[in-house]
Amino acid sequence: MNPINFDLESYLKESKLDKFKKNAETWRIEESSQKLQYFTHGFFRYYGKFPPPIASRFLEEYHTKSDELILDPMVGSGTTLVEASIRNEDAVGLDVNELSVMISKAKTTYINPKKIKDCLIEFEKFTTKKITKIDSFTPNDKYLEHWFHTQNISELANIRRFIESKQDDPKISNLLKVGLASIIRNVSRASKAMGRMFLDPALEEVDSYQMFIKKILKYADTMENWESNKKTQKVYLKNAKNIPLKDNSVGMTICHPPYYNLYKYSSIFKFEMLWTGLDYSGTKKDEIFEGFKLGKSELVSRYIIDMNEILNEIWRVMKSKRYCVLMMGDAVIKEKRLNTTALLLQNLKKFDVEKIIVRIPKYTEASYAASQRRGKQKVGVNIPDHIVILKKK
Repeated sequence: MNPINFDLESYLKESKLDKFKKNAETWRIEESSQKLQYFTHGFFRYYGKFPPPIASRFLEEYHTKSDELILDPMVGSGTTLVEASIRNEDAVGLDVNELSVMISKAKTTYINPKKIKDCLIEFEKFTTKKITKIDSFTPNDKYLEHWFHTQNISELANIRRFIESKQDDPKISNLLKVGLASIIRNVSRASKAMGRMFLDPALEEVDSYQMFIKKILKYADTMENWESNKKTQKVYLKNAKNIPLKDNSVGMTICHPPYYNLYKYSSIFKFEMLWTGLDYSGTKKDEIFEGFKLGKSELVSRYIIDMNEILNEIWRVMKSKRYCVLMMGDAVIKEKRLNTTALLLQNLKKFDVEKIIVRIPKYTEASYAASQRRGKQKVGVNIPDHIVILKKK
């Protein structure tokens, strides 16, 4: 696929979405990743992140009644909630992953920047003391020394020990945990470019303390520019199959589920969860079935069943004639295309498909699935995302 000469009609036919061609269009997000890290969007590098321009555009176009609640039932890194805060509108986010809940809360909660900086002064004094009694703050994982240098293990455990001393202030504690989680990949011996972890033996020890301080200072700088009217959003550790909201109570939903055969988020963020004391293994049982590492196209029916359950719940809580923006992607397994979007839409009965937008990725985007990787001459993802605008009947 050449994003410059993209043939929409041929693409829709290939993806089995040609019956929607009258209501289809393309979209490229041209901004660099750096430019999309405005406000709190850059707090944590979340692989497969929902792009801020998508939430921003569709909140503007389809959330016409600003006093109605916005729902993100698979909140991920909280992109939709941040955009709702910027617009000073109320939103609710759900996720089965404690890490996502933790990140989303931090990104939508104001803390006085002086308080953060005072905490860092205290942390710097803390690090001058001799490191002792850190075993209880070190993850019990047999692969820990494979992925982390010994010195970095000690430093990370000491950071965790400091954070635990701040439990009496939940907002500060949560922000510090996000700061710790955000440096784990860069401190580790794993590759930095992809979500899935691959050992890079050439990587040497880094200064975990300085990396942590730099990250928290960045958070404090963001708080300096936090306008007083920005809302703190509600985030719950809940399953999208059982949304804790009343019938007909939501004015708009934005949903960005994991893509089939892409990531199991509890796996790619395993060490971020372990180092911050979150339930890594317990999260797996509630995650949507996405065929991670299985590479079997015949199992996609389980993914579709899960997604139908979630869409039924979204339909239940949404008000009549309101919109659900669903962002999905197809998959390639053993060089064969798997049209998951078309499979989900073929039996959709409770929503009308108002529009399909094919988001064309740039070759410069980070590759997020081994099945979609290109050679060196074409770095990036070659299968577009689909933004499906659904309207509740």
